[in-house]
Amino acid sequence: MGYPPSKRVKAPFEENEENPDPARETMDVNVPVNDFIGTMALDAAIQAVRGLANTSNSETQRLQFQQQLEKLLVDKMYCMILSIQKDFLSKQR
Repeated sequence: MGYPPSKRVKAPFEENEENPDPARETMDVNVPVNDFIGTMALDAAIQAVRGLANTSNSETQRLQFQQQLEKLLVDKMYCMILSIQKDFLSKQR
């Protein structure tokens, strides 16, 4: 039993960052396809919630969307850390 096929991906680059880290643009990690799809789904959810938070008229709703956005960002970071850890461990074998 092995890992699913992998895909080389570059770390995402935030367009709206004022001082982007040039190392992030070139860092690539061998991410299993399932993790890649999960990360893409999280990215889509983050963009949707960010859009809802920006267009919400109610301050209460805006705060709820902001809290949901924070949770999604933490989930994405966790997925990325697990993917990097899997890649590292597979290279150790």
